[in-house]
Amino acid sequence: MDFISAIILGVVEGVTEFLPISSTFHLIQASRMLNLPSTDFLKLFNVAIQSGAVFSIFFLFKREVWFGEKLYLKMLVSSVPALVAGVFLHSMIKDVFFESPTAITLVFIAVGVIFLIVEWVVSTHRWRIDKGLLNITFWDAILIGLAQVFALVPGVSRSGSVIVAMLLMNYRREDAATYSLALSIPIIFAASGYDIYKSREMLLANANEYFLLLLVGFTVSFVVGYFAAKWLVRFLQNHTMRIFGIYRIIAGILLLLFVTS
Repeated sequence: MDFISAIILGVVEGVTEFLPISSTFHLIQASRMLNLPSTDFLKLFNVAIQSGAVFSIFFLFKREVWFGEKLYLKMLVSSVPALVAGVFLHSMIKDVFFESPTAITLVFIAVGVIFLIVEWVVSTHRWRIDKGLLNITFWDAILIGLAQVFALVPGVSRSGSVIVAMLLMNYRREDAATYSLALSIPIIFAASGYDIYKSREMLLANANEYFLLLLVGFTVSFVVGYFAAKWLVRFLQNHTMRIFGIYRIIAGILLLLFVTS
C-alpha cells in the first residue's frame, strides 16, 4: 500500500462510515479496485481508520447529546450485545465474509431491499415516527443493541441497522441517525483497539512504514467523516432512506455483473 491508496481509502471510509451503506463493504471493494492484496495489514488498516471518522463525532454534537437524560448509559447498554458478539464472531467474520466479495455483495443488496420495504411500510401504514432521543428507554436501548449485532456482517451497515430498528420503534429518522452516530464510538474504538492489539507484533516489526500509512488514513477519514455525519443528520430531517436502498441495489447488481468474481 502507498500513500495515495491510504488517502483514497480514508476518503471512502469518511464518506461511508456514517451513511447506511456499509463502510466495510466499500473499503473491501475499493481495496479490490486498487489491486491491494488482502494482507493482514490491509484488514487492520480498514478497521483502524474507522476510528478516525468516529473520532470526529466528538466535535459534532453538543454536550447535552452526550449527557442529557443519562443518554451515555443507554449508549453503553446498546453497545454491549455487539461488543460481546464481536469477540466470539471476530475470527469467523474476518475469515468468511472478508474473503468472499460475492457474499458481502449479496448482503449489501438484501439490506437495500429491506430499506425499501421498511420505508414502504412506514409510508403506507401511517407509521407514527415522533419519538426523540429523550424517549429512549433502557429496554429500547437493548433492542437497538441487538439490531446492531447484525452490522458485524460486512455489507449490513451499523448505522443502517440502528436507524431501521429505531424507525420501526417510532423514532424520528434524524434522532435515529444521531443515536447511531453516537453508538459508533464504543463499537468502532473497541474493534480498532482489539485488532491493533492482536496485530501488535506485526505493527512493531514494520513501525516506520505502517504508522505513517495509518496516520494518513486516520486523518483523512476524520476530516471527511465529520462532514458526512453532519450531512446525514440534516438529510434525514426531510428525506427517507429510499435513496440508500436504491443505491445499494443498483451498485450491488453492477458489482455482481462486472466486478465480483
